[in-house]
Amino acid sequence: MRSRPKPTSIAGHRRRNRIAGQFTALLTDMLESPAWRVLSLSARRVLDRVAIELRHHGGKEGDGLCVTYANFEAYGIERHAIPPAVREAVALGFLRIARQGRAGNADFRRSTWYKLTYVNTVDGEPTHEWKRIRSIDEAQMKAREARAAQRPRKYRKPVRESPPAPVRETRTKNWDSPVQESHTIVVGESRTTSDISVEARREASKPGNGNSPAPGRFTRTRCSGRVG
Repeated sequence: MRSRPKPTSIAGHRRRNRIAGQFTALLTDMLESPAWRVLSLSARRVLDRVAIELRHHGGKEGDGLCVTYANFEAYGIERHAIPPAVREAVALGFLRIARQGRAGNADFRRSTWYKLTYVNTVDGEPTHEWKRIRSIDEAQMKAREARAAQRPRKYRKPVRESPPAPVRETRTKNWDSPVQESHTIVVGESRTTSDISVEARREASKPGNGNSPAPGRFTRTRCSGRVG
């Protein structure tokens, strides 16, 4: 019986199964699961960006993978869509929050650390929490509730309500009291200087008045001297 020829090298034997570069393996069962089929595009991009960060760390998760909002935005996710997409991925069992971040100044703020539940890592095994969802209806309900929910804010001391200020009573007029009648005395109109001057000119221009000659008559001018 003839024996099979041995490969000349290990590289030649594994050439067909070799992948050039880093990769992330996804189970076929996960791709067919109800949780994966209802994922939104933003949630898919969140998972892809965290998987890229895992490969940048050589497959080591450690305490968690630090992915900032700036990293998500650079990958193509709108800033306002990042929080609901992260909550959706967590609710459907593909992502876990290892450490919750917070905003603030340089001394107070810190980034969020993430862990994937479906990827083999150097320092851990996958938990596959997405398997807990059995139907499409359940997955859709969880995704819808997660996207609509908001992270609860920290407790704040309630503002003390000031007592209402007392209202001062103002005196108003008694409209029921009788109104006294007032008598009005009408005083004749006073004549102005302009009115008097106008009437004087009218009287002077009347015919027969000594101040002006009557129409159609000529008067002789008397001279004090004798005409020589």
